[in-house]
Amino acid sequence: MTDNIIDPTANVLKLVEEATKRTDDLRVAESHRVDDLRKMSTKHIKQIMKIHLNYEDKLRQQDEKHAEDLRLAEAKRIDAINAGNVNQLASLATQVINTAETLRKSQESIINAINERIGKIEQIQYKAEGKTGGRSDLWGWIFGGIAILVAILTYLNRVL
Repeated sequence: MTDNIIDPTANVLKLVEEATKRTDDLRVAESHRVDDLRKMSTKHIKQIMKIHLNYEDKLRQQDEKHAEDLRLAEAKRIDAINAGNVNQLASLATQVINTAETLRKSQESIINAINERIGKIEQIQYKAEGKTGGRSDLWGWIFGGIAILVAILTYLNRVL
């Protein structure tokens, strides 16, 4: 019986042909499925990117709003500092005016006292000149008056 080899029947050939077709159909279906998965993956990536870009845009807007709020707060802080400085300047200006007036009155009283003393010295000098008639005494009084005047002016320059 080994010598008799029978070709497969039409039924077996049809089954093999259908199995091959089924395998080809499965490969085509798998290829479609892979394509569909790739398309879905691409679609999901695009959606994720769109969401991500939208989120970044909202963050940027929030950052810009925060920066603007900080800028306004800093401007208000600087305005408050400037207002305080203006008040201090006005106060200092008043103090300077008061101090200058006080100094003027003080100088005026010192100058009046000096003039009064010089007047007395001149009276004494005229009386002494008449009695002694010496010019050397006159020069001594003049020199002394000038020295006193220079000393007072030096003192006033240091005070001012």
